[in-house]
Amino acid sequence: MKIYYWLTTFLILLFIGGCAITQSNVSCNPDNPIKTLAVLPMQNDTSDIEGPKIVRKKMIEALIRNNYNIKPVEESDQILRDQFDITLGGQLQMANIEKLKEALDVEGLMFGTLLDFEEVITGIYNVRKVRAKFKIVNTTDQEPFWSNGIGVKNQDSSDDLAGSAVNIAESTGNNQDEIPWIIISNKNFNMGIVNNLIFGLGNKILAKTTNTYLVHETSEMIDRILTTIPTGPGIIITGETPATMQIKMPFIPPVGHLGYGDLDFKAVILFTATDLKGTKLSCFEMPFAKAGNKIRVELDFNQIQQNSQVSTILSKMVNINRGDKKLSYSLYPTKKRYIVHHTEEKDLKDNNFFEIPRIEKEKLGNEKINGHPTIKYRVKIIYNNGDLHQGFYWNAKDLNGMTIKSEIKLNDLTQTTFLKNIELGTPSADLFEIPSDYLEVKSFLEFIIKGI
Repeated sequence: MKIYYWLTTFLILLFIGGCAITQSNVSCNPDNPIKTLAVLPMQNDTSDIEGPKIVRKKMIEALIRNNYNIKPVEESDQILRDQFDITLGGQLQMANIEKLKEALDVEGLMFGTLLDFEEVITGIYNVRKVRAKFKIVNTTDQEPFWSNGIGVKNQDSSDDLAGSAVNIAESTGNNQDEIPWIIISNKNFNMGIVNNLIFGLGNKILAKTTNTYLVHETSEMIDRILTTIPTGPGIIITGETPATMQIKMPFIPPVGHLGYGDLDFKAVILFTATDLKGTKLSCFEMPFAKAGNKIRVELDFNQIQQNSQVSTILSKMVNINRGDKKLSYSLYPTKKRYIVHHTEEKDLKDNNFFEIPRIEKEKLGNEKINGHPTIKYRVKIIYNNGDLHQGFYWNAKDLNGMTIKSEIKLNDLTQTTFLKNIELGTPSADLFEIPSDYLEVKSFLEFIIKGI
């Protein structure tokens, strides 16, 4: 069995576990028809360029807390750019729902319009205000599923001019007045007009520099808007037993297609993912051990900063592949529990994550990596369905051609795996056994249903 196969399996199990126990105080509604929701770019009716991004981000966070499965923003935005030439929310007004459904592959589309996003500071009357409206369209029947809009104001005024402040308040924001306003705070200050002006400007500058500008007002607005939204589907049970539970997972790229030959050793795999601009999206280490056809990989969730759709109360996970027994174990050290996996590769042949692809290599030259002389290859990784991934391998000459580094491009991501702290020799047999004080559970769902 190829090593990368089990590394990929390990990460898939890891993410299933994270998704299966996403924390929320809201009950799931499996009858909700919006199984996956795309939160589209907002139409901006304000003069603030960053406002729509801030409100959209906060809306997504709130929807996840309400058990909605959100299509990754980067993925949906790229589809809108590439297939529809849409980069702004205002361009969505003329978009065809059926074509959006086909391209985005979702049951729901959320449209939003930002009507107000500003802070008015006069000294007499300072107000922070955010107002927006949203709607969800069911792509199955193209009918409205839900809609709501509201605005919030957080205001303060000088004590001796409170009456004038009320008049000013009435004139702040008459844009689409069918969307009502709620005043969440109304304070009077006796510091005088000049001091109140200075105080307000200082707070505004501080909020801008600390990326907290209108965040409180935005969160308050969204909480009020979502009071009428149906609960999201969350985890959907389609049968009578936990084994039939369906879990929506994010895309997980294969982990570098690493190959280690016949050597026994221990090491640490450093995994890094970057975007097209070189921005590091994820970086974590996985202790690794190999003894013949026995493999152990460890991962600490605390290292990983994924989006809030993937969270877990299980902070650590260990995957042990026992090639000699043709099964694997997932261990959860913080709970002292384990799960046995009997799934055979032949049962998963239609899934690229598990398929062993054909790899074509072109020698480029010699290069030293972390003190090891290596041969650098350009590689093409070809799957049965035609998918193609390209990148580079670095195979160490002094380690029987072991791949100690790989760099693979996957769509708009580049993932790099690097083998460090290599210790040759057969690791202890205990590393590939289940500790005697661990108890078996049948599935991730037992952690939820039984609370173990």
